[in-house]
Amino acid sequence: MALTIPSIDFGRFHEQLFQRQQTRVESPLVGDLQPLAFCLPNNQAVTYRLVNGVVGIETSLANDAVTVIEMNDAAFAAFASEYLTAPGLQIQQMISFRLGDYGQFDAWEPVLRSLYSQRPIYDPNQVPTDVLDTAFIWGSSSTVEIADFLHAFGFAVVRNVFSPAEVDAFDKEIDRLTALASPSDGQSWWVQSASGDDLVCQLHYTSILSELFAGLESDDRMQSLVNEVDQSFVPHPEIGNGHFAVVKNPGVTGGLTDLPWHVDCGLGGHPVLCPSLHIGVQIRAMNEHSGEMKFLAGSHLACVPRPTKDQLSSLPVVTVHAEPGDITLHFPDALHAAPPPNGGGEGRRTLYLSYGRPELSTVFGYKQGYDQMLFKGDGHVEFNY
Repeated sequence: MALTIPSIDFGRFHEQLFQRQQTRVESPLVGDLQPLAFCLPNNQAVTYRLVNGVVGIETSLANDAVTVIEMNDAAFAAFASEYLTAPGLQIQQMISFRLGDYGQFDAWEPVLRSLYSQRPIYDPNQVPTDVLDTAFIWGSSSTVEIADFLHAFGFAVVRNVFSPAEVDAFDKEIDRLTALASPSDGQSWWVQSASGDDLVCQLHYTSILSELFAGLESDDRMQSLVNEVDQSFVPHPEIGNGHFAVVKNPGVTGGLTDLPWHVDCGLGGHPVLCPSLHIGVQIRAMNEHSGEMKFLAGSHLACVPRPTKDQLSSLPVVTVHAEPGDITLHFPDALHAAPPPNGGGEGRRTLYLSYGRPELSTVFGYKQGYDQMLFKGDGHVEFNY
């Protein structure tokens, strides 16, 4: 399948931006940005500069531009419409630097994204922190309360949703699927232990392989939450990674399992992939020893500059701990991280149920997702421009 990106006239696009109300940058996360320019093959150019907290636009290549990025019309259309981000363009080798380097482009992206989309730049001072440690109790909290919290902060935790007997059955089913998996099956991710053993870290399309897991997407408890979050959402067991299980392994030395701060649409595709929802069924405990999750509260509502390690300590970051039978809910475009376990015991196990808009199934084929399209064939996404 192919994605069709709307064509964008570079000159008219920037004329309209210029005529719009000025974009003011007030987030403390935006650092010192030097003038940055885009140049197209037909000698069209634009220079962006940040002066006294206001984004300025010049429809020419300014002499003082510190970073000058060369791209074609298709690359700019993909970037402006958010089908590809700065890292997505870099990976696709759709840009080159006449001056400067990728670092300034990456730093500028949240400001440009806000300019283009009119979503605000993330300001931690606008996030109420007094309720961030809220954890709802299944049966005594309403689905309305849970959904309202999720919409405000991008994540939610609900306690005691599944019984110990149900959790035990889920755990045994993960054992069964793990035993069937192989590194060449195309539907699992693997890591290496310190002793050199291959270990499963993710199992994809679990509902295709398991009748037990297939029934969860329509479980009344899950469906009541999904309907409250967005009545248009449907389960997507066969696209993206489907419903998938994360299996944390302490002490791994190689492979992709412990994820740094990211959003799931970080390479691109936000207009297609979002909004969507992941419900995480906790099968084994989630804590600092087994592998926890972290969320930047409210980040799904804004364009977020990449925070530094020093900045993270002063931001409304929530570290989520959960017990077997609890569930988490999160929007994949909320900034989140999955650091490694720091204990020697069992790693956490979480089954994620994936929901989103029904039209996703018309964009992606069976067992196909956005990142797979990015790296298909010659490494370039199949876009129609």
